[in-house]
Amino acid sequence: MSKSDIEVIKGMYECFNARDIGGVLAAVADDVAWANGMDGGHVHGHEAVRDYWTRQRAVVSPPVEPIAFRARPTLTPAIHSSPHRYAQPPAGLA
Repeated sequence: MSKSDIEVIKGMYECFNARDIGGVLAAVADDVAWANGMDGGHVHGHEAVRDYWTRQRAVVSPPVEPIAFRARPTLTPAIHSSPHRYAQPPAGLA
C-alpha cells in the first residue's frame, strides 16, 4: 500500500467526520457497497450511501478515527481501515 493510498483514505475520513458526504463519495466507485450498521446488510451506490448516512446522522453521529491501515488481498484493490469509534447521542438526546 502506497503512502498516497493512505492519504486518500485519511482524506475520506476527514470528509466523513466533517459531514462532507460528497467529499467521501468522490473518492469511491459509483457501485460502492457500504455496510449498513443500523439495519444490517449493505447499501449500494452513491445515492443509497448518501441516504443511509443522512439517516444515520439523524440518529447517531460518531466521529471515526482510523488507527491502522492494511491492504486486503482481493480480486480488486481494496484498503481496509480499523476505525476507533466514539459514539455520542445527537444534541438534545443525552
